[in-house]
Amino acid sequence: MAQLFDGGNYEAVVSELKVHNELQKDKAAAMDTYLGRHDKKKDDEMARTREVTERIMALSRECWVTEETPKLWVGMLKMLKDRDAVNVFELSNPEGRKSLLEHLAREDVRPEPADTGDEDFEKELDRVMMEYFMDDFADTVFLYGKQIGGDTLARFGGHTSRGAVMSSCRCIFLLMVYVVIFVIAWWCITSSRLGFP
Repeated sequence: MAQLFDGGNYEAVVSELKVHNELQKDKAAAMDTYLGRHDKKKDDEMARTREVTERIMALSRECWVTEETPKLWVGMLKMLKDRDAVNVFELSNPEGRKSLLEHLAREDVRPEPADTGDEDFEKELDRVMMEYFMDDFADTVFLYGKQIGGDTLARFGGHTSRGAVMSSCRCIFLLMVYVVIFVIAWWCITSSRLGFP
């Protein structure tokens, strides 16, 4: 570390810290954007679920299933956990709906467990993104690794100036950050087009 401050290298240190601060600002902005989209997606999903529930409750009342018929009302609750049953229920006539609810109201009938593959992937993506946003190791490598790597490459790599090497390292680092953001954005767009929540 003493080498950094020998020979008037203060400007270089200040310059590197300014770059580091800009990277932190970009990282914070990306984190805010990601978390904002994540919150909006959850809110939209909750609104969709509420909308489906209200629609199913209205259709249930049409076939005389209300809170006064507790067993059938519980059958409706079981049905809400099974997307296929909800689809059949919505497409059926009132007699078919009541038959489906009577079947689901039996104690030995359990709804099919929902496929949690997408939810597991979402949780893993959230974990990876939060790890990325909260991890300062990349920043440390950017600051110190660039110093060591830049000096080494300038000495042995045939570059004439240390600044050219450091500029190349900065470009590679920023390119990697943008690729990660692009892949996440592409995944979000593609998954919404395919109908995944």
